[in-house]
Amino acid sequence: MGKAGMSVLTSGLAMDWIREGKKDMAITSIWPASAIQSGATRGAENLGDLRKPTIFSDAILAMLRAPAEQVNGLIDTDEDFLREKCGVTDFSKYSLIEGTTPRRIMGLPPNTFSKTGPQKFPSLVVAEQDDEGQRVDSTKRHTSRL
Repeated sequence: MGKAGMSVLTSGLAMDWIREGKKDMAITSIWPASAIQSGATRGAENLGDLRKPTIFSDAILAMLRAPAEQVNGLIDTDEDFLREKCGVTDFSKYSLIEGTTPRRIMGLPPNTFSKTGPQKFPSLVVAEQDDEGQRVDSTKRHTSRL
């Protein structure tokens, strides 16, 4: 499943959980803002473009500690979550090679503007999303033919 599909799934499940009153659980989608050292990057030519895996684990742990309502439906990158929600400003400890600044592979760097403003994940909110019509429990509607 691609990132767009995961984003739609995240938004849809988050919306359903809110409708169902599930306030103690959350679903999020998070991606690395820069390439991370892993089995997939073994043999990479430019190690200066890699970050240590701890940036991703730090972001995940921070999400797990956050109130569910703060992260339910969130679509973000590890770096942006740590910056915006945890106040991290110095990411140098995550660079695989000391003194390098890994290239972002997701979105534009902070304070970088496109013609329409800072690059963020698109909102998947639509005007009709709160109008789900009449809910039907299909398991009660059909009887088994077995």
